[in-house]
Amino acid sequence: MKIMVVDDDETSVEMICAILSKYGTCDKYYEGLKAVNAFERSLEENKPYDLVTLDLAMPEMNGIEVLAGMRDLELDYGVDLLDQSNIIMITILNEPIAYNAAQAAECTDYIVKPLNKERLLNRLRILGIIEED
Repeated sequence: MKIMVVDDDETSVEMICAILSKYGTCDKYYEGLKAVNAFERSLEENKPYDLVTLDLAMPEMNGIEVLAGMRDLELDYGVDLLDQSNIIMITILNEPIAYNAAQAAECTDYIVKPLNKERLLNRLRILGIIEED
């Protein structure tokens, strides 16, 4: 599985990658624009990301803007709805307005921090992204 982790907090990126490394390669991004550019390159190369985890509160380009940019790129590249990347927001923001904005931008799931391994893996199993061990 091809995985992208986007968060301006290095500790969060390292923790999520440590949890997910068993399931595939994990590309790390600390800035939204760089992540969107890498996402576009993956579509150009016909090697799209299977899973993207995305923080909501980031400087310059927030998670909603990144998510919307990624979904727009999938549309531009003709990605079928069923083939879209799974994009999961992982954020400290536990507010209806943030959740609703993420849903409107078509996130696959929304997880509120603090995050732990079992919670993340359980959500990925429920979504059918990974299989039971």
